[in-house]
Amino acid sequence: MAKFELKFKDLWFNSKAEINVQNDEGKDYIEIVFFDENNIIDGSFNMDKSTAIKFAKALRTEINKITESENLIDGGSSFKTLEKGNYSILTKEVNKGGDTNG
Repeated sequence: MAKFELKFKDLWFNSKAEINVQNDEGKDYIEIVFFDENNIIDGSFNMDKSTAIKFAKALRTEINKITESENLIDGGSSFKTLEKGNYSILTKEVNKGGDTNG
């Protein structure tokens, strides 16, 4: 299997993560290594291929949730907040003509 290395920086902190393909005793696995702001290893996470696939699917699901919520918020200002006990529901009404009613 080809070796590769990906590096990512944290959104808010000066820490980063690297993703590497490793091979131990003939078994390939993906290693995610976390570094602190001083570039010292803070921890790591190792996954076999099937676990990495499940992780990627879960990550894509969470990314889609972010995208969906951004679309709701960026899509217009005609939202209503419905208070229900200890939580709120953000709603948007759209009529057949495509106009929004807030």
